[in-house]
Amino acid sequence: MSFKIWIRRNFLRNLPVKKNLFLVLFIVCIWYFGILRFWLRKSEVPVELNDEIADEVYDDGVTLPTPINFDEAAFENRIVHFDLKGAAPKPHYFKQLLRLISRNGATGILIEYEDMFPFENGLKRAKNDEAYTKEELEDILGFAKELNLTIIPLIQSFGHLEWILKLPEYRQYRDHDVNSGVVCISNQEAVKNVVEAAFTEILQFHQKFDVKIVHIGGDEAFNYGKCFPSPETREELAANYLVNLTKFVRQTIGSELTRVLIWNDMVDQLWYQNSSSIEKLKKTVELVVWDYGDLGRYDSYYWEEKGKQGDLPIWGASAFKGADGANKIFVDLKMRQLNNLRWAKAMNESKHLVTFGGLILTGWQRYDHFSTFCELLPMAIPSLVVNLNVAKGWNASEAIEQAIHALDCNLDDLENDDPFWRCRSRIAQIYIWANQRLKYFLEEEWPELKNLHEMKGWFRYYNRKFMFSNYHYLDTLIPRLYSLKDRIATLKRESDKKIGSVLIGSTAKEFAFDLFGPILEQLMAMITEAEAIIKIRSFKKRPFEFDDSVFAALEKSGWW
Repeated sequence: MSFKIWIRRNFLRNLPVKKNLFLVLFIVCIWYFGILRFWLRKSEVPVELNDEIADEVYDDGVTLPTPINFDEAAFENRIVHFDLKGAAPKPHYFKQLLRLISRNGATGILIEYEDMFPFENGLKRAKNDEAYTKEELEDILGFAKELNLTIIPLIQSFGHLEWILKLPEYRQYRDHDVNSGVVCISNQEAVKNVVEAAFTEILQFHQKFDVKIVHIGGDEAFNYGKCFPSPETREELAANYLVNLTKFVRQTIGSELTRVLIWNDMVDQLWYQNSSSIEKLKKTVELVVWDYGDLGRYDSYYWEEKGKQGDLPIWGASAFKGADGANKIFVDLKMRQLNNLRWAKAMNESKHLVTFGGLILTGWQRYDHFSTFCELLPMAIPSLVVNLNVAKGWNASEAIEQAIHALDCNLDDLENDDPFWRCRSRIAQIYIWANQRLKYFLEEEWPELKNLHEMKGWFRYYNRKFMFSNYHYLDTLIPRLYSLKDRIATLKRESDKKIGSVLIGSTAKEFAFDLFGPILEQLMAMITEAEAIIKIRSFKKRPFEFDDSVFAALEKSGWW
């Protein structure tokens, strides 16, 4: 039976002709503009993608309107930083991220490889066993080029070289032995075998991708200049080293027009020194001023002074993740947006004093090579999209509204504490899982355990130490402990599956080991002790013999 006949028999038989016609038209309109269009939208396939990744790329088909104040408030270059020294994206997920940022206003990417680059020569010994292959990297960078994203490699040249200098065969090249992060820049063998070796392989690999900008790192080179005696001041030594390195970069790429970026924190210490080498440095590098907080250090006077010191552009660097604590799990969206809004404000208020090259939105995965993860990338997707919108010129509420649109969320949630808690976009699903299930366990269920009546009165250190407690309360507590153990097992399985599907190799295992390991260890010890105590039917009388040897040792050492 056709749809038309069914409607006529069931609804139109007893209605006048004109009403029949009106009702039919009304139903057809609802069907066409509602059901049919919804079905077509959900069944769309992205036509730009090749068959290999068409079913893997998160593509919600959203076109965002241009901000009204775009020309005045936007950064010309909006670069997203990918920190690969921890939790590097799998190749297919990397492509998904590239498409996401391209659609939401990014103009380029800054890739910090560290030990994830497929080194084949001297530094092969320092390469991570889970590093990308050349074929994988060519595929990723080729896709970025297809999207017209500027590709900027970031290669550390001064500090943050732990990934090489930690190894015994490279220990001799440290500036001083206790600091495995800083290379001895006055040792030509060290410069050649560590710094130039990394730059040569990475830059030669990137030549086919038309690289015009290179970032040479240069931040947090603590206590340098101690290794070899030099007639130069350490500031002159650093300036000469960096000037020579920029020459090496341009020679390796084969273009004097190559732009060289450098973090500002160490170079700012050189800027006010009077020497010819420092004057040369001012004319050869573009500073990237990083501040992930309130920009309190960088007032109008700072920008005015920088404008007087050279004609080269100065870049800003905000953070969309990885800047609020070395072991943070959940991104503070409000803090990250506030930081990016402050950068937009600083640019607008100071653009008559200095030329801004653009804004780099950093996304640190670890604070340094030795530290733990700080906010995994899939858990920062809403922050990434929101802050790209800020860099495009949207104000605070507009930036969130556009991100809600881009991630297929509910506009009704705009005023919620978390406006992204029920987005439909596939690329936001790990964020939703983390901020609902994982966050609830870590911030509600697990902390709640120590506040239980049974824990506070009958399962303290004292009770566990002297195997002394009340059966009734332990009988209530033990099932609760087992329930939490089962909860951890479930969350770990979910974590392994979700994180393991998008981030490389051992990331999911490291995440679970570091997060759930200590909790599970404590929980299993509690279960073992509680089950041992509950079997006891008779107990010692008080007082107990308290071992205060620890306190005595403290008192003897003078610490007490």
